[in-house]
Amino acid sequence: MFGVNPLNMVLAFIAAALAALTQYLLARANVPFFFSQIAGGFVLTIAAALSPLLAQTGWDQATSIRPSVIVASGIVLMLAGLTVVGAAQDAIDGFALTALGRLLELVTQTVGVVLGILLGLEFARVLGFAMAPPSQALPLGPLGLQFVGAAIIAVAVAVYNGAGLRVVVISAALSFVAWAGFVAASTLGFDTAAASGAGAFLALAVGASLGIYLGQPLTASLRGVTRSRARLRR
Repeated sequence: MFGVNPLNMVLAFIAAALAALTQYLLARANVPFFFSQIAGGFVLTIAAALSPLLAQTGWDQATSIRPSVIVASGIVLMLAGLTVVGAAQDAIDGFALTALGRLLELVTQTVGVVLGILLGLEFARVLGFAMAPPSQALPLGPLGLQFVGAAIIAVAVAVYNGAGLRVVVISAALSFVAWAGFVAASTLGFDTAAASGAGAFLALAVGASLGIYLGQPLTASLRGVTRSRARLRR
């Protein structure tokens, strides 16, 4: 999505895999998920901060590594997306108590990621591998690759959460719808936040209509996946 070279993609995959492995091992040790998020963010940031060392090999692709993209890619892995959906759905349906519980879980998980990244940045600075956070939004790559990246993210999240083949296909299709809405809104002059909201709303409208056609609202399926993940954690 951000137009990086193949080496940067491989490094992003490795960093995300290390973060996921760290969280898996901590989960096996019954460490609370909040601390698991901190550890995952820390490992991810350290891997990103050390990646520019490959430039010393003289490899052309190594000279254009963008550590910020590596961190951004890993953050997508640790985002509590289904928790947001579940909290919003519970609030809309009038279940205020469970909605508040999900919101608290969302805040805890997000704070964990932020703390892990901050600790990683500080530790990298102490080691002499300081990585300055970008002051502006990451520039996107070619339009076609943006859609490919959106589909990969959607499919990966669906598979990660134990979705079946039908939900995986629907997720890929809705990613195209959402990103098309984002691109269209951006072209009309919307800022990034507003364009993101427009794309999300368009995907929601299409997804809700598709859920009615299939005989089951998509949010119900997402809540079922969320409950399955909770049981797996226990």
